[in-house]
Amino acid sequence: MTLWNLETYEKIREFSGHTGAVYSVDYSPDGTQFITGSEDRIVRLWDVESGQVLRILQAHTRSVNDALFSEDGKFIVTASDDNTGALWDVSASGALYVFEGHTDRVYSAAISIQTNRALTGGADGSARIWNIETGELVRILTGHDGPIHSVALSRDGTMALTGGEDGRAILWEASTGQILYTFNGHLGAVNAVTFSADGSRALTGSSDGTAILWNTQDGRELLSLEGHTGAVNAVAISPNGKWALTASGQTAVLWNIETGTFNQSFLGHLDTVNSIVFSPNGERFLCGGNDGTARSWISLRLSKPHPHRHSLQRLPIHRPPPSHRQ
Repeated sequence: MTLWNLETYEKIREFSGHTGAVYSVDYSPDGTQFITGSEDRIVRLWDVESGQVLRILQAHTRSVNDALFSEDGKFIVTASDDNTGALWDVSASGALYVFEGHTDRVYSAAISIQTNRALTGGADGSARIWNIETGELVRILTGHDGPIHSVALSRDGTMALTGGEDGRAILWEASTGQILYTFNGHLGAVNAVTFSADGSRALTGSSDGTAILWNTQDGRELLSLEGHTGAVNAVAISPNGKWALTASGQTAVLWNIETGTFNQSFLGHLDTVNSIVFSPNGERFLCGGNDGTARSWISLRLSKPHPHRHSLQRLPIHRPPPSHRQ
């Protein structure tokens, strides 16, 4: 894994450890640590500055498809091909709870400390809400026709978002399981979903090559980010709500979502990018890919296009995201 300087494209630091594809990355809330979830069944907790592995979390028996910090940085929630999710204490190596109930691979997970809930979604077509204080199942969300590829919880835990193979994203009231809105703008599977920090907007990425920004208050489509020639596998919204990242093939693209315009692209992975996240201060981002690496770019000028940016029309696009693995 490699840390790069965005301004000079010089390598700052390498992180090594995983022996398989990296399917998930996330920063700790204070930006001093990050986690990676991998095909090698392991979650690694890293120190950003030293590059040292602080802890190895190992309980899953198959690939770890998702790993996410809680907003207070004390817990990690994971999703795995072993049909389970899990909750971890960052200060310990063993799982606090293993969420059992899915009948097929679990692709995605989310967590809200404010409501003491975790959310998982997977190939069995269900999303499940769990009590993180007891590990018990609270509610099952059913509404998709086919696998659920991605899930998210709003920061206050009041809304859940799911994206499915059926091309739809569904916004749910988390406390009741009622559907608030169904987002029908995509022409292919919805591979990635996320909320803005304030919960007022949602971003979805699809196999149709687009990402769509939605208003969560009235269900309206706000804008469509178009230009990728292959599946959009990962999406993120910056902490200040002004920028979005999309990942397709080997490339990450930065967009201005106030104007809906392309800003710059970042090419460095040797295979498909599966996951992407902004740092808490919005000055860098981290992405993980099928090449077994996590790469972080530092940007001191996110408001300005980079003079050496690549043309989006020439970006190489490769195989679909891990949620389509057979």
